[in-house]
Amino acid sequence: NMNGMKIACSWIRNSNSLQTLRTRLKPKLVNHREKLSRSSCAVFIPLCHKNKELSVLYTTRTKKLKTHTGQISFPGGRCEDGERAIETSVREMKEEIGVDPQQVWGNLSRPVVSLKLENVYATVGYIGCVDDMNFKLSDGEVCLTGLMIL
Repeated sequence: NMNGMKIACSWIRNSNSLQTLRTRLKPKLVNHREKLSRSSCAVFIPLCHKNKELSVLYTTRTKKLKTHTGQISFPGGRCEDGERAIETSVREMKEEIGVDPQQVWGNLSRPVVSLKLENVYATVGYIGCVDDMNFKLSDGEVCLTGLMIL
């Protein structure tokens, strides 16, 4: 949701390089090793470069979905039994926009609790330069991607 995006972007702002950003985020990142149940969710916060500008990519959910229709979000979804948060977020990003991350930095140290009282784990990583990237959007889930320059 937009609040999550605002929080993520507030940590990222004023980082003029990818390395500076990674250094600033490092104290906030962990690798959640526990396997999660289907009651947990995970999202991927995909950092990228567009026209040499550090940016974050977001998606817009289709109106075909039963929940979160038309919402701006990060790629993500419900964990499959036995998956770790990073595994879920990377799998969901591949399914929704057809992208593999170049770098996975880790999870934000604490999950966010959603309106449905679910734990949502956020994974941060870098997907590369998107100037010439062809996204393969999942018709049933995502209708649009956008970028926010940081």
